[in-house]
Amino acid sequence: MMAVYYVGNHDLQNITRHTQEYGVIARNHQNSGRRPGKSLNYKEACALLHFISNYSQEVGIPQPAAPRGRDGAAPVYLPSDTTEIAVLKAYEDSCAEMTPPARVVKYSTFNNIWRLCVLHIKIVSHREDVCATCERLRKAVSDAFEEEEKLVEALQQHIITAQEERDA
Repeated sequence: MMAVYYVGNHDLQNITRHTQEYGVIARNHQNSGRRPGKSLNYKEACALLHFISNYSQEVGIPQPAAPRGRDGAAPVYLPSDTTEIAVLKAYEDSCAEMTPPARVVKYSTFNNIWRLCVLHIKIVSHREDVCATCERLRKAVSDAFEEEEKLVEALQQHIITAQEERDA
């Protein structure tokens, strides 16, 4: 006796029909071994990676070396006001401008390829700051015992100056 839970009527009929025709053997899907029709081919994936790399060269802030303890490529930080969806929209626009329009990928595919292939290109969060002066001032503020020792004004002035440089 076999117990089957959470199976709809249609699925149960298919299992019964398969068992009567072939006996008790595993059912194989008819598309097994085939590539899905909507899958991304190598050329399209390379074009997407090329776009992300070019976008990071235009907009990103490259770092001089990889962080300590990592042998990988030096990270490239995109501005914190950039989002993955905004980069995807720019990619969609560039695909539409091509002479034979290229196929546009969905967000999940775009995100998967970005995360798997170009790990060194990242979007800076609002809390991360790549400036050594900011890190030094933040450490001084957090390590200070007295209120007079804190360099809050210097940190605020430095942040304002950095924002003005980025906006210029």
